[in-house]
Amino acid sequence: MKRILFALFIAFSLVGASTQTCLDSIDSKSNSIASRIANNGYVYLDDCSDDDPYLHIVLVNLDDSTNQVSITHFPKTGKGYPLKTIMELAEHEKAYIAVNGFTWIGDQGDKSDQYATEPAGTVYSKGTKIKVRGGDREVVLGFAERDYNGTKAKLIDRSQGEALQPDYLIDADNSTDSIIKHSAPSAGDKDFQTSSIGIGKLSGMNILIILSACKSETASLKEHEKIFSFFSGSGAMRLDGNSATSLSVNGKHINELGDFHLSAFSYARAKYQKRTYGKARHIMYAITVKKVPAIKPPEDNNSTDGGDNNTTDPTQDPNKVCVSPVFHP
Repeated sequence: MKRILFALFIAFSLVGASTQTCLDSIDSKSNSIASRIANNGYVYLDDCSDDDPYLHIVLVNLDDSTNQVSITHFPKTGKGYPLKTIMELAEHEKAYIAVNGFTWIGDQGDKSDQYATEPAGTVYSKGTKIKVRGGDREVVLGFAERDYNGTKAKLIDRSQGEALQPDYLIDADNSTDSIIKHSAPSAGDKDFQTSSIGIGKLSGMNILIILSACKSETASLKEHEKIFSFFSGSGAMRLDGNSATSLSVNGKHINELGDFHLSAFSYARAKYQKRTYGKARHIMYAITVKKVPAIKPPEDNNSTDGGDNNTTDPTQDPNKVCVSPVFHP
């Protein structure tokens, strides 16, 4: 028994050490990372994707007014909101970053021509309310209207009595699991194969932090929290996971599923069914970032300069992919 406990202790210690190792790697080039974010508006990091916690990292400069953060979905039809892959959502918005949002009510998304009736919780898109969840058992990451100072964001914890704030409901997504609240860790030990999103700071810049899992591994939300805390996270939450976990960077889906079957219990038929998602699950919406013309300060409103819309950073490798398909429960 002692040997088993010792082995478990070593295993958990190694996981924590691996996360710290990848963060040490990021810390060693923090000045370069900050420069790339300032110059390009974002950076993609693969330092934590080759070993535990097996997470892709994207940092977006929220102080850059040429970055527009949105909740992106396809227009609602008579059948509902069309479910689309992460690449379809990115292309629809012309976004250079797209990560899956939280869950929805409706079809499973194992094929095209499926629909969602509504999101599971509070969602706003481009100033329009899609849904406000009844009750208060959720956290909401809300974004303010973009101005010449960029985009402000805030995590609102409705379970602690915090009210939704209209200024932060231009775009907003929800979750049942917070990872950081008011700069304090709030994540549990449970492992997830998931994406997550939060806000923090780097070299004085306000940044949006996006994490998305490689398909071959899971990570506890505490491992997510370590990365958010490293970037001075003030609020973060879990997004949808398992087969819905998806991230697109510069036109590349960097964590494709691979072909596999998902067993899902059907209460209507009282038996297990097998579902195939292929390379990507169809989801209701994504959190996207695209390049738009800069907003000039009031004294510069006569300027016609649209800003630098270049999103390509030759020092980054958005083609890095996770290639080990696994069974997804």
